[in-house]
Amino acid sequence: PLIVQISEKEIYRHKVDIRAFAEEFYRVCRELAVDIPITLHLDHTKDFEVIRQAVACGFTSVMIDASEWDFEENAARTKRVVEFAHSHGVSVEAELGKIGTTDFVETDKDEEQYTVPQEAEQFCMQTGVDALAVSVGTAHGVYTVRQPKIAYDRLEAINRLTGTPLVLHGGSGIPDEMIRKTIELGICKVNFATELRAA
Repeated sequence: PLIVQISEKEIYRHKVDIRAFAEEFYRVCRELAVDIPITLHLDHTKDFEVIRQAVACGFTSVMIDASEWDFEENAARTKRVVEFAHSHGVSVEAELGKIGTTDFVETDKDEEQYTVPQEAEQFCMQTGVDALAVSVGTAHGVYTVRQPKIAYDRLEAINRLTGTPLVLHGGSGIPDEMIRKTIELGICKVNFATELRAA
């Protein structure tokens, strides 16, 4: 039901000690006697060493974001992380396509490239990734001029071809009915960051 996450860029931006962050997460879980499934996830990470640190500190899920490279390099980097993380009982999320941004907190460039369904199928088969972040029209950050427009047909095709849990990044500012529709079409995880920072 709940995933608490921090990205590689946020770790550097806010000068967060990754071990201290994990220890505080688990301390609060104990203090609150949390009795629902809750996980600690490392979001948008490019550096394998940061992923290695997170796994050592008790993160239960990590994201390798190699989407800036071409398909083959993305798949190779993802597969390396999958093999490492799975050997430690940790799940892996990857990204295929490019999710745009309006605030540059999680990504360096505002590039958008929709995920191609057939490539998603091949990517999931090659890498064995546990979850796939897809680019279907959302963006990181605040929607001001540009408004979210989700390519539902593309999302449905990706879901049908991969059978892999899909992730929607850029959930802040998306109308509830659009979120519900994406869940019907295969989205299993929705990322919210901007609304939390604003609050």
